[in-house]
Amino acid sequence: MSAAPPPSDLSTKETPYQLSQFSLAAFSKSGFNDPDPAVTTIVLEGILASTNISISTLIDPGASLDAISHDFACKHGLAFLSLKQSSAAILPNGAKIALSHKCRIPLRLSSSFFTYVNAFVLPLTSTDMILNAFWSRHLSFLLPVTFLQP
Repeated sequence: MSAAPPPSDLSTKETPYQLSQFSLAAFSKSGFNDPDPAVTTIVLEGILASTNISISTLIDPGASLDAISHDFACKHGLAFLSLKQSSAAILPNGAKIALSHKCRIPLRLSSSFFTYVNAFVLPLTSTDMILNAFWSRHLSFLLPVTFLQP
């Protein structure tokens, strides 16, 4: 089942989810091509589990939600689940984005790491997925990192 992209404004009394300046490029047509970005983003290449479909994944250490691109979800036949109650996400520029659907995404980030991510569906244009602060704190489990000493 596919759905229309969520509307861009929402009146709600509950506390909205947050996205940080790391995620702003994901909504921009110019994307990550800024020659002098305000922040340095971490973008991983994941795979939709049980397929060979690549999924570009932005790690946003300031986000309180996971998100999937509406277009990516539609293109790859991911099922949309309607939320029982609408909510909103706030970008650092103050823009509100309605949250009305989620997708359950089978995600493989390395040969030994597989999980399901319950992500809100958003109109992302420059990345397929955004993973929240939880993932940024656990990157060392996902990627081999070596620190060099001087």
